[in-house]
Amino acid sequence: MFKTFAKYVFLNVMSMLGLSLYILVDTYFIANEIGRQALAALNIILPLFYLVTGVGILLGTGSSCAYSICRGANNDSEANQSLTSGFLLAIIVSLVFTFLSFFYLREILLLLGADNEVFQDAREYFYIFSFFAWSLILSNFFACAVRNDENPKLATASMLLSSFLNILLDYLFICVFKWGMFGAALATGIASLGGLAVLLLHILCKKNKFYFEFTGFKAIRFLKIISLGTAAFINEFSAGIVMAAFNLTIHTLAGNVGIAAYGIIANTALVAIAVFNGIASGAQPLFSYLHGAQKKQELKAVAKYAFITVFVTGLTVYALVYLNKTDIIALFNKESNPKLAEIASHGINMYFLSFIFLGLNVAAISYFASIEEPIKALSVSLLRGCVIVIPVLILFSGLWGMLGVWLSQPFAEMLTLLFVLTSFKKSLK
Repeated sequence: MFKTFAKYVFLNVMSMLGLSLYILVDTYFIANEIGRQALAALNIILPLFYLVTGVGILLGTGSSCAYSICRGANNDSEANQSLTSGFLLAIIVSLVFTFLSFFYLREILLLLGADNEVFQDAREYFYIFSFFAWSLILSNFFACAVRNDENPKLATASMLLSSFLNILLDYLFICVFKWGMFGAALATGIASLGGLAVLLLHILCKKNKFYFEFTGFKAIRFLKIISLGTAAFINEFSAGIVMAAFNLTIHTLAGNVGIAAYGIIANTALVAIAVFNGIASGAQPLFSYLHGAQKKQELKAVAKYAFITVFVTGLTVYALVYLNKTDIIALFNKESNPKLAEIASHGINMYFLSFIFLGLNVAAISYFASIEEPIKALSVSLLRGCVIVIPVLILFSGLWGMLGVWLSQPFAEMLTLLFVLTSFKKSLK
């Protein structure tokens, strides 16, 4: 069982790292080729990236959990209809997002905190990003589906190809053609199309056990998909809400240079969080299948592997980032702005303490959703997502300024973990 767990987790970690490189690569090229102002603009847009990927993960995780549970119970027809229903929902939501983005672009950017200094750069990136939102949503949806259909290698290959294309096109569009924020967004969009094309090859693959099957709209099926995927969505999208709250708070305390410093921290964290998401998502097909097949001992074993892995990973991430923070900051601070470096350095010391607890919470969300306990999964997502961190952010920043901003995240993750430990003990009884 451990060998199977390790295979799924390793491949999925690579896949999630590929996804995280979308924004990290944009951050690197924007910071070094366009400047601090553009970096702040990108950080304003990031909550929307989380929203788009979150929708794909919501529908992909929800329908894939239902798919694996049904397959574990030998109900292939219902399994196929679950994935088909999720796909149709993904198409509908993609169209709605694109429509709203085009017609309410200015209002959305102002709501996210874009001021006159960064508005034009943010607008330029967001306009192109909105056009490709459907591709990002479907890429995340099919990555979950393909992984649950026992082809994790293809899901990983698609994300790695997307990352490679993004790096290549970012260099070409930003450094060679000098297309600025337009080029950065275009590179991300085209790269997502490449990854989606690879995922669609699964339909032609001999390993494919999934077939499109749809007998009509059934509310109970859609509700099950949404209930099983909501926790994963909140886990992803709440990161965007929290980022927007951090941006607004930091702008008040330290201006756009503070937002740029937070951008360095947030994008570095994005890569580390991708590792945790990779472990949790990699274990999810096993959780769901073993739960559907009622193999309780094997399920407990996989859960144990997952929680030990994320805890050790959390300690390792903090140590690596703390010891290499000077080099990390310099990578995104071509102008050698001393104020930016100082704010980012203090932030890394405090903010990354959250990673000691964060991985355990993310793994718990995946576990609870996979064993059809969506209320517990949703509770963990809400607690770590915004219920605790935003009030704590307001309180701590008022008391201690920027120090309070950085401490709010680890404090929220620690409190959430207390709930996780209590809930996990009850679910094992």
